[in-house]
Amino acid sequence: MPDWSISFWGDDRGQSPVVRYLDQLAARERAKVARYLELLAEFGPRLSMPHARHIAGKLWELRPDAHRVFCALLSGHNCLVLHIYRKKGQKAPQREIDRALSRLADRLAHEED
Repeated sequence: MPDWSISFWGDDRGQSPVVRYLDQLAARERAKVARYLELLAEFGPRLSMPHARHIAGKLWELRPDAHRVFCALLSGHNCLVLHIYRKKGQKAPQREIDRALSRLADRLAHEED
């Protein structure tokens, strides 16, 4: 039984860009990302390289092959999947990290309301 619950960030209309991205992947790639999410649900912050790495604060990066998935580990053993993109270089582009951080800030702001 997983220790962490997984949810996906959604915009004001309830749409998740991550789910849309996953829906466009080939079945094999989608299954690989799903497996990494299962590992995250099982191990949370104990999951480490080569599967995941801590970026900063609550932000983590899952590393399934050519994709990068940014997640936030929140209180109550909740994991929020914020952003996903196809890796093109060695280092995560700052704009991709910023997008994930912006979505995290949006979520945290809504929790305070």
